[in-house]
Parts: sequence; C-alpha cells; structure tokens
Amino acid sequence: DEMEEKEITISDEIKDKETTMSDERKGKIKNRKITEIANQNAWDKMFNLLKDYKEREGDCNVPSSHVEDGKNLGKWLASQRVQKKKGDLDDSRQVQLRDIGVVWDIYSEQWENNYRNLVKFQQR
Repeated sequence: DEMEEKEITISDEIKDKETTMSDERKGKIKNRKITEIANQNAWDKMFNLLKDYKEREGDCNVPSSHVEDGKNLGKWLASQRVQKKKGDLDDSRQVQLRDIGVVWDIYSEQWENNYRNLVKFQQR
C-alpha cells in the first residue's frame, strides 16, 4: 500500500510539473509569436519606405545615413545586407529585396560601374 501511495504521489507531481511546464511553454510560444508579428510589421514598414525611396530616387542605393520618414533607412538596409551575408536573412525577405533592385554587394557594383565609365571614357 505504501509503495502504491508513493507511486500515486510521484505520478501526481509529474502531472503537476507537466501542466506547469506546458503553461510556461504556451506563454513563451505566445510571446514569441507576438514578437515575430511585431518584427514582421516593423520590417514591412521599412521595406515600404525602401519602395518609396526607390520610386522617388530610381534605385535602392540608400546612403547609410539616410533617414526616411524619421527612420534610418540606410542603416536598416545595411543591416539587411549583413544579415544576408551571414545567412541570417529570411529567404522570402531576400526575394522581396532582390525583386525591387537591392544590390547585395555594393562595392562590387560600384567597381563595375566605375569600370564601365572608364571604358566609355577611353572610347571617346
């Protein structure tokens, strides 16, 4: 009887811990989802600012210190480039940025542009 009683007590303790862990885990999952939604909304707002910039300027070559609508768009875009280089930028975000004309390797792009300009100059 005493052994059976201990098994029941231990079993009840395990169930209590599983319930508590489950509630804690549910809370963490809910908080993570809220954070993901907030991050997505913030990212979408910056992406829309980038689209506005491109529409106005004709490209996505945002200077690093450029502020658009009170937000540092240049710093944000530089951050997206760093995340991509590290492999941390979500594929769907990479596609969205690529599709509107973001240049990932700005130094390589600048070199190519300068080279094309030099060739044009030499052909005069």
